[in-house]
Amino acid sequence: MDRRFSTIIVVAIVLLTTITSGAYEIINSAGHNPVLAPLENGQIKILSIALYPAHYHSVELAKRLDCEIVTIRLDSAFQAGYNKDGFERKTVYWRELQITQDEMTEDALNALKKDYDIIIIGVRPVWSRYPEKVQKAILDKAESGTALLIFSPEKTLGDELAKMQKVDLQLNTFAGIKEKTAFREQYYRLGKGIIGVMEAPIDNRLGYLISDSDIKLYEEYKYRRIANLIYKFSKNIKQPKLIKAEQTGNKEIELSVEDVTSAMSLKYRLVDENYNLIEERSLAAKSRDGKIKVKLPQLQNGEYAVEFELSSDGKLVDWISGIFKVEYNPEIVSATLKKDTLSASDMINLTLSYSDDAKGLSL
Repeated sequence: MDRRFSTIIVVAIVLLTTITSGAYEIINSAGHNPVLAPLENGQIKILSIALYPAHYHSVELAKRLDCEIVTIRLDSAFQAGYNKDGFERKTVYWRELQITQDEMTEDALNALKKDYDIIIIGVRPVWSRYPEKVQKAILDKAESGTALLIFSPEKTLGDELAKMQKVDLQLNTFAGIKEKTAFREQYYRLGKGIIGVMEAPIDNRLGYLISDSDIKLYEEYKYRRIANLIYKFSKNIKQPKLIKAEQTGNKEIELSVEDVTSAMSLKYRLVDENYNLIEERSLAAKSRDGKIKVKLPQLQNGEYAVEFELSSDGKLVDWISGIFKVEYNPEIVSATLKKDTLSASDMINLTLSYSDDAKGLSL
């Protein structure tokens, strides 16, 4: 074997071992998006518990939210080589790259000794496969006041939550295309804390913290939406400043606001289905009856998203996204001839009536 090739293999194995052998990783938004606007209420500290392949979701969140995320390393069934997820796996075949069930449990318990604004539990491993002492540590945190957000819980956990007192919170209010609505939220009281449950569409892959989409527009919309939910939920913000962004036609968006003052800064952004920027500008933070209307440029048929960001003294106060669809259906409504009969040499003289969508088009 070529000596250079063997050296590369050794270096690669050592590097891989260094990356994966740590108990948990700390992801800070400053390292992924150094120009991210700071939050009005300070950086959010998050503990994320999900299978190892799902950790890229944490990185994506850190790109869009001023936060520090602690991720616990839990091996997946794919890495283990057979159908045992996370805490469920007891046997290790490659000691340098895999950790045992006891080690995963110890890592989780050590991480749970620290303070967080919010704990996020991914789709897998499912709650019933968590060791009892890890379940207790998580619920103790929630009961003492730490926000707990769970994505698509299994039935056994759902049955336990159903016994708790429901809390009427509407933190994740986003307008979107009806057939594309992706998230359903419910909240439950546990001691001093609240448990939030987000139901999201899931495909059959294991590596989920949130959910996936192969459409760029919906991927970005999803992360911004979840980041906003985490911000409001963890910081106990009961009333959003930006309430809803709704389409009121093919040429206008209506933003519903509350307690927005003229001293604040409001930024508007419009993107297409590939998340390419179409328009971006600052708006006057002045509302009439709690509404701010934004005129849209002439758009082709398709899906788009609007994004609004509200700032005060350079710090982000609130933000909201809305997906909408442009559907122009231009048509000639009627055609009226000036004469009932025409001869071969006559000029055709008629009056056409168009739909509003036909304005600006050529005949």
